[in-house]
Amino acid sequence: MSEPEPFLMPTIPVRQWLDAEGRPIAYGQRWSMSGPPASAYSGTSNTERYAPLHAIAVVFGSDAWVPRQR
Repeated sequence: MSEPEPFLMPTIPVRQWLDAEGRPIAYGQRWSMSGPPASAYSGTSNTERYAPLHAIAVVFGSDAWVPRQR
């Protein structure tokens, strides 16, 4: 049996996200220790933030994470 090929993470572009006032948000610093507001979990805007997940899904040959066209 041959050795398995090592997993190589696809290159994911680094993005800079801005708050409502246009200031950069440092990774992990969007909300205080109390966490995000409940409304943040049901948000469907800014879907380009999921693009890195789609790039990784392609590596695994899955189209399950690709958003459906509306």
